Amino acid sequence: MPKYVVKIEGRNFYGRHMVTQKDLKYGFITVVLVESLNLEMAEMDAIAVLKDDENLREFPKNTKGDSPTLHVDDITEVEDWPLSAYPRSGLVWYPE
Repeated sequence: MPKYVVKIEGRNFYGRHMVTQKDLKYGFITVVLVESLNLEMAEMDAIAVLKDDENLREFPKNTKGDSPTLHVDDITEVEDWPLSAYPRSGLVWYPE
């Protein structure tokens, strides 16, 4: 089955940062590694990995109508996995 590296950006995540203890809107960038049938499935599978992450689901405290979003920035098919953690490689938060 083909292997994909999917770069995803999360935006508009309102919540308290664990280190700074500040309530702000944050974004993040992460890389998700998936095995999928095709490019379209790779996008859906990578988003599903993030939606299944309990910590990520519990972080946002957005009000109704101001939901966080996930945006796929890039999908690359690869022969072998890069030297990083499967299924995710890091998650870097930044204030918006």
